[in-house]
Amino acid sequence: MHKSPFSCTLHKTKQYHVITLSYCPTPKREKPITVSIAPELGSNMFSLTYGNDEIIVHKKALLEKRGFTGNFVLFPTPNRVKNFTYTWSNKRIVLKKRGKIVEIHGLVYDEPWKYGNPHIENDCATVRTWIDIDKRSPLFEAFPFPCRLTLTYALTPKGVQITYTVKNLGNQKLPFGFALHPYFARLSGNDKTFISVPAKSWMESPKDTLLPTGKLISVAGKPYDIRKPVAVGTLDVDHVYTHLTPGRFATIQYAKQRIMVTLKTSKDFTHVVVYTGDPNAVCIENQTCSTDAHNLAERGLSNISHLLVVPPHKSHTGYITYEVASC
Repeated sequence: MHKSPFSCTLHKTKQYHVITLSYCPTPKREKPITVSIAPELGSNMFSLTYGNDEIIVHKKALLEKRGFTGNFVLFPTPNRVKNFTYTWSNKRIVLKKRGKIVEIHGLVYDEPWKYGNPHIENDCATVRTWIDIDKRSPLFEAFPFPCRLTLTYALTPKGVQITYTVKNLGNQKLPFGFALHPYFARLSGNDKTFISVPAKSWMESPKDTLLPTGKLISVAGKPYDIRKPVAVGTLDVDHVYTHLTPGRFATIQYAKQRIMVTLKTSKDFTHVVVYTGDPNAVCIENQTCSTDAHNLAERGLSNISHLLVVPPHKSHTGYITYEVASC
């Protein structure tokens, strides 16, 4: 009987639990892969390693404070919202929870999530996490739509797939956006770490607000054209990209380590935010919508915002896969 190359552990610290899914092939024709998830810290998949290299990185102190590190979850309002306020069905809703304005990145990244037991299957290791929003939830004031957001992490020999499901538990339509915000290490330095995003357009946004105006600008001939691999050290961006080429996906190439990461997604991921402001990492954030999606949709720009809407008592599902391979 062959021993499974997959394993899972549940480790308890003083403050939170860590679920680690591992793939260790035998014989070692391929490199091992591990991911670590902290459900109580926003279901943050804070680490992804390939062989001896950590590809998604985090700062422990910041993680424990539920800060912006690792790979945190953006829902239901990815990135920024104008004046921390949006309108739906003629109702003005303020992004506030526990008496404080939510300035950025949605409502769930710093909340405790529930989780199930990890499972080992023939071709993967999986674990499921979820968070509920209802009238008893401190999130309900800012998002008055009863729902459950579920994430299923599946580690395979190719990498990790994160499948999300939004289940509308209420009697009205539910408008949302979903994204992940990973901090990818600059393993090969500024000059030898290359990224690409197959996007034809950039959403115009003033530097002081970073809120899309509603105007789309072609990236052709611009310094932020990254349809072909570009060294991260040459970029200074915090941009929302869209008009993605079907069948193509964002990539990270580590030239020194000879590693390629491909960010494959379901078709509902129509936007990508790229942030290069961290000197030790680069963020490539696959999003199902634009920044400020609810307000753009309210202005009649639904095609640009791609705000997703779930009918009452229905669900919507999509996925992001981080495929890792030697190249």
